[in-house]
Amino acid sequence: DEDLAAPLLLSFYLDSSTTTSTTTTLLLKEWSVWIRKWIQALVEDEDGATASGITARLRSSNPKFVPREWMLVEAYNAAEKGDLGPVNELHDIFNTPYDEHSTDRHAKYYRRSDPADLTKPGVAVMT
Repeated sequence: DEDLAAPLLLSFYLDSSTTTSTTTTLLLKEWSVWIRKWIQALVEDEDGATASGITARLRSSNPKFVPREWMLVEAYNAAEKGDLGPVNELHDIFNTPYDEHSTDRHAKYYRRSDPADLTKPGVAVMT
């Protein structure tokens, strides 16, 4: 059952120093229960729904790439130094946020923020 929710672990900010495997297993079980209910609701929402049809519908309405403050900070810091490459790259990504984009872009932008950014003023919190 945990396999259903395992891909979600990439999006959780779990403190490895305090999170046990038991806690992780319980978390995955709870998410798996929720995911099964969600899948059932998706199927009931549309007569004759197929897995590929549901996937296409979700991908057309839920962007893969969402602007995050850490992305923008990196881009405007580079722009301040005269390098507009990151700004142009983000512009391209956010013009087509539903697309998969390249493997490099996936690795660079489809991830959690770096741990250092979680406490950095102007990135983690705004005044």
